[in-house]
Amino acid sequence: MISATEALERVKEGNRRFVSGVCSFDTMAKQMQQASFAERQAPLKNISNSVFLVRRQLG
Repeated sequence: MISATEALERVKEGNRRFVSGVCSFDTMAKQMQQASFAERQAPLKNISNSVFLVRRQLG
């Protein structure tokens, strides 16, 4: 866990990057990874499958 002071410094640094239009490679990579995960998600399908499996187990 990080201290409150360090957390505040990270937020300030992120704000400086945002205002200046600079984006770090790590941030870009994380955004690309999240977008990739989002494209593959099918929440309704997962819920439907879960309900089906529970009903099947209950008989």
